[in-house]
Amino acid sequence: MASTWTPVVAERRPSAWAWQRFTQTVARRSGRTSTAVEDTHLLHHELLLSIDQIATVTGAEPATVYARLAAARREQMSGNNG
Repeated sequence: MASTWTPVVAERRPSAWAWQRFTQTVARRSGRTSTAVEDTHLLHHELLLSIDQIATVTGAEPATVYARLAAARREQMSGNNG
């Protein structure tokens, strides 16, 4: 990241830029791309970030974070019923 510092800080949301690069690297190394819903669930339930913190890190609006968490709950509920 140090080699791209100037362009990164010129981004509208540098943390979102960094998050995108991080998730791309994880996907490339693991061979699996996570969904935005999975990422949001991880950040909220495992790393205990607030809605606003998740919005800042990912570049999503807080309303989008809420929607993704609701989708994660639905996915969990449907998985428990099947």
